[in-house]
Amino acid sequence: MEKGYKYRIYPNAAQRDLLSRTFGCSRLVYNRLLHTSSEAYAAHRADATLPKPQVTGYGHVYTLPALKAELPFLTEVSSVVLQQAALDLGRAYSGFFKSLKSKGKAGHPKYKSRRSRQSIRLVGTAFTVTGDLDSPCFKIAKSSDPIRVRWSRALPSAPSSVTVSLDTDGHYHASFVCTYTPEPTNGDRVVGLDLGIKAFYHDSDGITIDAPKYYRQAERRLAKAQRKLLRKQKGSRNRHKARLKVAKLHAKTKLQRHDFLHKLTRSLVDDCKVIAHEHLSVAGMVRNRHLAKSISDLGWAAFMAQLAYKARESQWCTVVRIDRWYPSTQTCSVCGHRLTGEHKLTLRERLWQCPECHTTHDRDGNAATNIRHEGWRIYEHEVARGHPLEGMVVLGESRAA
Repeated sequence: MEKGYKYRIYPNAAQRDLLSRTFGCSRLVYNRLLHTSSEAYAAHRADATLPKPQVTGYGHVYTLPALKAELPFLTEVSSVVLQQAALDLGRAYSGFFKSLKSKGKAGHPKYKSRRSRQSIRLVGTAFTVTGDLDSPCFKIAKSSDPIRVRWSRALPSAPSSVTVSLDTDGHYHASFVCTYTPEPTNGDRVVGLDLGIKAFYHDSDGITIDAPKYYRQAERRLAKAQRKLLRKQKGSRNRHKARLKVAKLHAKTKLQRHDFLHKLTRSLVDDCKVIAHEHLSVAGMVRNRHLAKSISDLGWAAFMAQLAYKARESQWCTVVRIDRWYPSTQTCSVCGHRLTGEHKLTLRERLWQCPECHTTHDRDGNAATNIRHEGWRIYEHEVARGHPLEGMVVLGESRAA
């Protein structure tokens, strides 16, 4: 399997200048090719007799020599970077056309901005990683000196490609794509997770993980930094410094959230055989303006995505996604009685008593237990049908009408 290994890099002044010119040339090639393709398609729609333009990746690559002749400064950077920019545009168009056929969400390719995150991709002879994999020497084309890298962990193998990026907070990173062998797990827990806002989740074993709410903690500092930014004159050096402070606060919040989610999902996958959770529509839930900020702060979509790919790596753990309409909250986990109509629980009711068996339930703990039961039912049903589920993600359909 292939995986990206990301490291912080510290280029010197000459290397920063080279990377700045390379980012700019890559962005220029991408935007120029996109502009040409858009104009050609507009002309074709206006006059169907004109030939349909080619927007494949290699079709764009063939136009690079003429573009270099027009703009000689493009020869100052690695040609591999420009080729990868052309191929990226081809992949963007491919995704756009597939989305049109399947009514998906991928939109028309957009122009790249110099104010957003900058990145270039290097393959083949455009970069070298030599020496011991624990602390190798990393060099890129057109640079005579190696770039200093903070090797926080060893590379598992020689990388096939590398993406060098500059974030909006001014930090440089290099992400190496390497082949690796994932370590299998052998956990035996079967757990149901009820995701929430006050607590990140309650599980069926009675364990509660508190929601860290990193963005909420940083809101006052962000508001203060953003007010200072608004008072700076546009284009001034002080405005640039103020913008960096805001970007660094956002970056810190993002990294804190990613660290929390990675550690949490890794512990779950290592300890469990079956993990059941509701298949939430996060994109739909954030449309609620009262809860959108809190839901976005939790990172539910990233949590579910990390559970999925780490379960596949484990070659053992199975993630069961329960249908989002399954009435886990409104069903008694002891007798199976379901609350309907005017008896349904509201968001304010945290404790309730089943009218059939008179068991008193904690709202979230009861929901987690129901999710575990439904997840195990789906798991056993698929196993009985002869489907191997080790390292799989299973989508379950609700039995509820």
